[in-house]
Amino acid sequence: VARTVGAEIYNEQQPLSMGYYSYFADYPLETIEVHWGDGLVCFAFPTSDGLACLAVERHHEHFPAFRADTDGEFRKAHNAVGLGGRYARSRRVEEWRGAVDLPNHYRKPFGAGWALVGDAGYVKDPILGMGVNDAFRDAELLSVALDRVFRGEADFDSAMGAYQQERDARTAQMFMVNYEFSKLAVTTAHLEQLRAGAAARMEAAGVAAAE
Repeated sequence: VARTVGAEIYNEQQPLSMGYYSYFADYPLETIEVHWGDGLVCFAFPTSDGLACLAVERHHEHFPAFRADTDGEFRKAHNAVGLGGRYARSRRVEEWRGAVDLPNHYRKPFGAGWALVGDAGYVKDPILGMGVNDAFRDAELLSVALDRVFRGEADFDSAMGAYQQERDARTAQMFMVNYEFSKLAVTTAHLEQLRAGAAARMEAAGVAAAE
């Protein structure tokens, strides 16, 4: 939809990374795990039917190697972060899925007869896994804005403009935090930045942070 209507792109940042993932059986996992290595990150997510979704992100120049030998590169990545044993004992049950030059940008989220939420209007490297939460937040903000239009409290352009401003204000800090993490050079300072950014998001959403 965003491409079809020609939604304007702004605040675009250079794509830095590539990623591959698939689903595996016999991979022991109780919770979400994120393991950082030198220029890489490995993710493990429990899913349905006892399967684990395993994913790896690296700098985009590694994409040709992953495309040529995905399993071999996955093994190297998991060995590098101490997960080689678990990976060797697991069994892939679905096809590989991969992408390169993962985008980072905003789009104007409305126009004559259309509106955008989630990745359609605000897309970023998946490294911090914020896409679904952002989509729900955008949907809520958009529904409030449209309700004002339908009630006759505001015209479409002013209500949608307010929606865009609210979305951008709530996401600006974490957008740049996420981009810093996509450089795959994580330090203690980056983790503190992530903590502070998450606290700010919770405060904006009216959620009390745990001590």
